[in-house]
Amino acid sequence: MNRWSCSTILLSAMEEIGHRTDPPPFEGLGEDARAYLDWLLDQCAVDDAPLDEIIEPAALDLLAERLTTPLQFAESF
Repeated sequence: MNRWSCSTILLSAMEEIGHRTDPPPFEGLGEDARAYLDWLLDQCAVDDAPLDEIIEPAALDLLAERLTTPLQFAESF
């Protein structure tokens, strides 16, 4: 197989998997970020411990402000 054939095959494969598509924008969780964070911590807490005993409310507000996707939240905890 010559060099031209290999590059043609590779370029075709990239087009087939959507290499040239534009993904839609993701705005993040927006106003629901704090509610999602509260829910996530509640799911992780042992014996329904109050969230304010686990982490300061100001820290929760900062996390909700800085993290935008559910994956970022999950990776942080």
